[in-house]
Amino acid sequence: IFRTLLQQDIVYFDQPENNTGALCTRLATEASDVQGATGVRIGTVLQNISNLGVGIILAFIYGWSLTLIMLAFVPFMILAGFLQTYLLTGIADKVCWKKL
Repeated sequence: IFRTLLQQDIVYFDQPENNTGALCTRLATEASDVQGATGVRIGTVLQNISNLGVGIILAFIYGWSLTLIMLAFVPFMILAGFLQTYLLTGIADKVCWKKL
């Protein structure tokens, strides 16, 4: 975000909507938006995917019947992962707003 602002022509900064205050506000807002998009959500999604992958691998190691039982519960695990991501994102947003 900051790099793209630095690469703008001088005329860009002469426009009234691009004054110093507006640019500082935009930098602060967009930086927190990027942090919100990549913080809790990405970590939770990666954790859920790795848990699912390790679970399937372990089930294959211990037996095919265990794998079939585990695969029957995969939709519930996916639903629980989405629910966890949704709840943690809501909590993270509330904490972020309290800091402001």
